[in-house]
Amino acid sequence: MQDVMIVLEPEAASRSVLKQIDASIEPHERYMIVDCGGGTVDLVTHELQEDGGVKEVAVGSGGCCGGSYVDQAYLDYLSERFGFFDQFKRTKQQHYYKLLANWEMTKINFTGQSDHSTDIDLPPGFLRVAEEHLDDDEVDSLAEGFEIPVEDMRGFFDGVVDKIMELAKLQLGESGAVHKIIFVGGFARSKYLQQRAKAELETVETRVIIPPSPASAVLKGAVLLRAEPTAFVKERIARQTYGICVSMPFVKGKHNDAHSTVDAATGTLLATNAFHPFVLRKQSLAFDEQVSHKFQAGQSEVQVRLYKTSARDVPATIDEPGVGLLGRVTIPDVEIGSTLEIGMTFGDTAIHAVVTTSSGERPFIFHLD
Repeated sequence: MQDVMIVLEPEAASRSVLKQIDASIEPHERYMIVDCGGGTVDLVTHELQEDGGVKEVAVGSGGCCGGSYVDQAYLDYLSERFGFFDQFKRTKQQHYYKLLANWEMTKINFTGQSDHSTDIDLPPGFLRVAEEHLDDDEVDSLAEGFEIPVEDMRGFFDGVVDKIMELAKLQLGESGAVHKIIFVGGFARSKYLQQRAKAELETVETRVIIPPSPASAVLKGAVLLRAEPTAFVKERIARQTYGICVSMPFVKGKHNDAHSTVDAATGTLLATNAFHPFVLRKQSLAFDEQVSHKFQAGQSEVQVRLYKTSARDVPATIDEPGVGLLGRVTIPDVEIGSTLEIGMTFGDTAIHAVVTTSSGERPFIFHLD
């Protein structure tokens, strides 16, 4: 069985940009990737290093504002305009997919700059269903084409594109001086999105770039990353704070009485649900950097539970709002009272753990919840 490599889409696009797209990025220049897919838009800002690798300079961001939301706005419009649209969708599926294919080209080529309406070609199956609900003159009119006013067309796009522009501006604010903003992904082919991006994001210092084949940038970059022997992303910025659940001396007002116990050996009151941080949000991490902490084993089988949170402040316990269980590993055959050293690597695309006990090092993979 061959090894599987996990590749993050905006990082794959970033690799493709440097290798195959004439973006003339120089060492120590910063550039932002805006990966506009069907469902989501993901953003990452990289700084090119002298060795050809990159480091992340801001927390990556994203949102549910891809091209499929424009599609849905269009379909909702048709459904509202034609009461029989759901019947057409249900009974004429082949023609429904033809309508979607026609719309895809219309969506990509719409610029929003003309005051003219947009002509929509309706497939024959749509007209056959329309005959059951409309009079002959109305059906004949639809057969000649269906026009959507430019204001309505812009309405399909604006709610989605507004969110993309907002995400890009927020990412710029976190990234410092960015020399280039590069749009990739299937929705990046949209001329309306391209024009909005150039109008709202391009400045004297910052250039907006649309590569010739933006939809294939992620795929090409993934192939390049798989073929390379060394890590492309040398440093990443932690998206969240990560920590584990531990027992520690109970602090009144900080810990919960319901999650407390008395240590039988020392008589000390312990909080059993305390959050012990390993990595803080916005912390910079080298791809092979291991963060290690030592603990005393209280049981012969130790369960290490890894939690995450996006909160600005480090939580005191795992029960605070916004703290979620990410995964867990079970360490068997541990000597009670011995020292455990738990090391985790967060700078890769996956989280790796190494636990050192009296019997030596043992690698673990977190079982995600």
